[in-house]
Amino acid sequence: VLNVIGDPDEYFGASNSVASAVASASKTTGALPWPSHSLEGQGYGSLMRAHQEHGLVATFAGGLHDLTRSHDTKLRTLLTAFLQDPLAVCRTPERLNATLVERTGNVSRLAI
Repeated sequence: VLNVIGDPDEYFGASNSVASAVASASKTTGALPWPSHSLEGQGYGSLMRAHQEHGLVATFAGGLHDLTRSHDTKLRTLLTAFLQDPLAVCRTPERLNATLVERTGNVSRLAI
């Protein structure tokens, strides 16, 4: 599994996004449209809860919803490496010259 997102993503980010507005409004009505886990703005927690065997979550600093406009070279590098050998990228994400934020087994979260 590959999850890429910009940290201030205006649609799915953890704050100041459409998803955070829906979550905030839904908490007052008690009708969340998804399981009541905290909104993290990226999928690492969901991959852990699903017991995903291999995965990589890459959060791009300053990247909005369309990462091709602001991070095209880094995104291309990540996609190329992942498509060539997804398991190797999940097992050794350090080869992407990114900061490893956390890792559990073969699921990693990077800051790019």
